Amino acid sequence: MNSGRVRFVGVGGGGIRILSRLYERWRDVPDLAAVHTNAALLERCGIERRVAIGATTTDGLSTGGDPELGRRAAEESIADLSGLWPDVRWSCVVAALGGGTGGGAAPVVCRLSREAGVWTLAICTLPFFFEGAGRRRRAEECLRRIRAAADAVIVIPNQRLFEWVGAEAPATRAFEMVDDVVSTALRSLWRLTTQRWLIHVDLADLRRMARGAESALTLAAFEVAGDNRVADLIARVRESPLLEQGHVVSSARGLLLAAVGGPDLTLSEVDRLFHGIGDMARSDVELHIGAAIDPEYEGRLGLTLLATERLPSEPPPAVAGDAATETSAEQKIKKETAQTPVQGRLSLETPGKGRFKDMEPTYFEGEDIDVPAFMRQGIRLSREP
Repeated sequence: MNSGRVRFVGVGGGGIRILSRLYERWRDVPDLAAVHTNAALLERCGIERRVAIGATTTDGLSTGGDPELGRRAAEESIADLSGLWPDVRWSCVVAALGGGTGGGAAPVVCRLSREAGVWTLAICTLPFFFEGAGRRRRAEECLRRIRAAADAVIVIPNQRLFEWVGAEAPATRAFEMVDDVVSTALRSLWRLTTQRWLIHVDLADLRRMARGAESALTLAAFEVAGDNRVADLIARVRESPLLEQGHVVSSARGLLLAAVGGPDLTLSEVDRLFHGIGDMARSDVELHIGAAIDPEYEGRLGLTLLATERLPSEPPPAVAGDAATETSAEQKIKKETAQTPVQGRLSLETPGKGRFKDMEPTYFEGEDIDVPAFMRQGIRLSREP
């Protein structure tokens, strides 16, 4: 498939690394471009279309983690960046947030893409917690700027993948896992708009899903093989950390499901797959579905899933003192938990497990420790007026 009207642009080291992984894993990929201040890194990346930015601002070096320096480098090189979008139908800007070039230059790249009349989607990763509060804080501020510049934004929090990697795995393995997951999702997203579909889905469906700045998008891609591939694929959706063990699906106001199978794919399998995932969703969900046959998928079944929810209202800005070191999400949690409780007596009825309802209970010395101790022991808690 030739996708000359689609361009993926990796901005900064993390974004370029993800697109390089995409390029290494598959022969059939969209047009790729790499944008960075670091000239040496650009030369090594392997992506043919490269734009070095900020020669005067950074002297061909990195930004040292300073997003403002990244922004100035991009503004200095607007003429070079503007050449990325002739004859492009839509573009995808990929950046790993928390550093300087990706977070600082990506909003400028998104803005220039839109000014060229190109529908612009940004895909951003957020730092692992072990990378520190400073990087998370920078990432959050840069994400706010990207949301204002792009038509739509898909956010992939690296921390959601932590349980896949395992706490004892080397840090390098964690970043490799992110690159693999995101590059797979990117290719699936690209094929979504270029595949020939039996049940049609295309860029118009993607744009409809992403409409409005109030939308928060989550993207995931899966692939299974074997005789039980439909059941296995549904289980992968339920267990995916990216989808918060299915909670993202059950709370989404919109879902796009695109299945790809080989010539052996049956209509019954398509029906069972879409019903199985649809049963996880709200009854009023806006649903877009597509199905395609690809000879490369003989014996396999793939699924691209895009979920959209409303963004939470913006929390108040940070104030001086300790709050200045917290992310806005941390401030919101702190504000909510600081409210005075209004509760007289706690019920002893065991509450439902919500999205954990299908998980096995945890027993220790014969007791289900998923049930709070005061409930197991029959203690009633009361609050004096």
